[in-house]
Amino acid sequence: MHTTIKKLLLKFILLTSLYNSALGIWSGTIYLFMRHIHYTYADINVFLAIFWVVTFFAELPSGILADKF
Repeated sequence: MHTTIKKLLLKFILLTSLYNSALGIWSGTIYLFMRHIHYTYADINVFLAIFWVVTFFAELPSGILADKF
């Protein structure tokens, strides 16, 4: 494999791992934090539903741009 491709693949793997690790830590602690500041489970679930919907729609344009370039 060409060295440039290897470097890009390594960067991709590292960035993806970092992103997934951060998301895993955040997902694992957001319930605990929000319960600690006295949110109900319904409030937490509404917050997370809005968060994931906004995340989905925010990533659509970036995905389209990434596919073009």
